[in-house]
Amino acid sequence: MRRTAAAALLATSALLLAACGGSSAADPSAAASPSASGADCPAASPAPVPTAANPALPTVAGAAGTKPTFTFPASPAPTELTVQVLTTGTGPIVRTCDQLVVDYLGQIWNGAVFDNSFDRGEASVFPIGVGQVPPGWDKALVGLPVGSRVLAALPPAEGYGTAGQSQAGIKGTDTLVFLIEIKAAYSVDAKAPGGAIPQPAPSTGPQVTGDLTAQPTVTVPAGSPEPTEPTAVVLAKGTGPAVVPGEVITRYAMVDWTGKAVESTWDAGVPTTIPVGTKGDGSITYPLQGIPVGSRVLLTLPGSPANAATGQAAIPARAVVIDLVAQATVAKQ
Repeated sequence: MRRTAAAALLATSALLLAACGGSSAADPSAAASPSASGADCPAASPAPVPTAANPALPTVAGAAGTKPTFTFPASPAPTELTVQVLTTGTGPIVRTCDQLVVDYLGQIWNGAVFDNSFDRGEASVFPIGVGQVPPGWDKALVGLPVGSRVLAALPPAEGYGTAGQSQAGIKGTDTLVFLIEIKAAYSVDAKAPGGAIPQPAPSTGPQVTGDLTAQPTVTVPAGSPEPTEPTAVVLAKGTGPAVVPGEVITRYAMVDWTGKAVESTWDAGVPTTIPVGTKGDGSITYPLQGIPVGSRVLLTLPGSPANAATGQAAIPARAVVIDLVAQATVAKQ
């Protein structure tokens, strides 16, 4: 899967994203980068909601919000995408390009559970409808209301294809069953809550201008010392809850230390999700901890030299202006 520059710097890969050729890590949470423009994101329209019990699908035991278990029918696995909405939500309609927050469990038909968010204790976040998850997810979830609980059977063409996903034990002939609970959706129009109070601007280093409701302009004066560790400066203080480790919905603009634009979610037309970790765990976003949602923040990041052993090119120091839109998930402590 294509990952943009900022995603490579701020995010991790995931199993669901691997359907497009990415990593096979076990956690689909992540921080997918803005991969579609706002112009590619049609307005929401409700989808048909198949709520009737379907004998071709497994039955589900377990209450909403808890890890489910499946009982499979004696009949063969469906050969087409088959969906049943167990509970119809009452929230907004999920639209293409939304950052979707879900809990889920995936199991091979009559086989092993290969992944689930319930055991991890943290929901997963990803963009929906833009080809960054298995095709069956894009087809089954767009158009459903937030709060829905969905059972879906995905034949190989709607899952991981004929290649399967070997690290998860999935063969190219396996049909997969997912139980998905849609917790929240953040649309292309998502913005930081209003009411942020401007703070004194830094007198040295990167400079930021622009209205708080619009894309900022970031410049790096010549001769500015490069950062030696990640550092956050609050440009405007929001009124929401303090950010904690987990996934955070953001809008951001990134430049390198020469002032060259690297990436902007405003240019892409969609917000994105970044993981916030803790100092010492390899995270470069840990300085965002404790800053209120709704804030605009200047995050400066040190560069790193090229690594011949891994083929990693040198990464210059960067300055990133981040609007903290919402805390999508909270990491299990």
